[in-house]
Amino acid sequence: MRHWHRVASMRLVRPMLPSVIVLAALLAVALPAWAQTTTVGQTTGGATCTTAGAYFQAVPFSFKVPAGNWTLTSWSTDSNGAGSMALLVGEVDLVGWQVVAESAVQDLSLLPPGLHSFPASIAVKGGDYIGFWASGPTNCKVNTFSAGDTYDRFVTGSQPSVGDVFFAPSQNGAIMNISATLTRPDVVGGGGPRGGYCSATGDTMPDGSAISPGTFLNLEAEQPTTDSHYTGAVPAAYFEGIGITCDNQPVGYEDTGTKVNSAGLAAADALYEYWATN
Repeated sequence: MRHWHRVASMRLVRPMLPSVIVLAALLAVALPAWAQTTTVGQTTGGATCTTAGAYFQAVPFSFKVPAGNWTLTSWSTDSNGAGSMALLVGEVDLVGWQVVAESAVQDLSLLPPGLHSFPASIAVKGGDYIGFWASGPTNCKVNTFSAGDTYDRFVTGSQPSVGDVFFAPSQNGAIMNISATLTRPDVVGGGGPRGGYCSATGDTMPDGSAISPGTFLNLEAEQPTTDSHYTGAVPAAYFEGIGITCDNQPVGYEDTGTKVNSAGLAAADALYEYWATN
């Protein structure tokens, strides 16, 4: 049982270290844009789709929207300068796939070959999948010839409408050529709530470089559950007289079973376990 009144009456027995004061101040500073966005899908092509239809990548799951509520702000494809394509957002239905959102059709034959991005503003949620409708000899996939790479194709000469439900027979050996940029709606423009977290084994920076386990991270609230770079990261601990830290438990401290905010006080959004001296 948590006793919030007990935490509110706690007093530090030692002055807070200057580095901890600086650290607490940093939690109020917004990170660069990379901390607020993620990308699903991929944009390597090389193989064309000559039959018009709707396509969804079932496996691998990199085309699946991560947990949480997001805004899809753009989608991209590596065009061969032919055919047309429109983004589809779908969810798995008891029958097959249901289209829950889509973009306008882009005539790729009017554009030079290469990577092209198209702005959008589409609300998506965790568990949705990105896919596309394409017609003409569109550069729509990369052949991997792997049985584990599974996609579903529904043959239709016209773009599906939102609400359409269809069964799409599965095929394998290729990965679709489309990606989408997602932004968390609560941090569009910056300024969402932040917290101090400790990295876990396997965590990486957005550029893919490894992060040593136990490194202090200044992240958006709940970012470890929505950003695969920080999967497994846990909230830092608050040690009496020290403050927020990812260091190992000092000798002579015990967990009080209560949580405090970055100032060491009880609050509705308290994140940090409070450790006090024996």
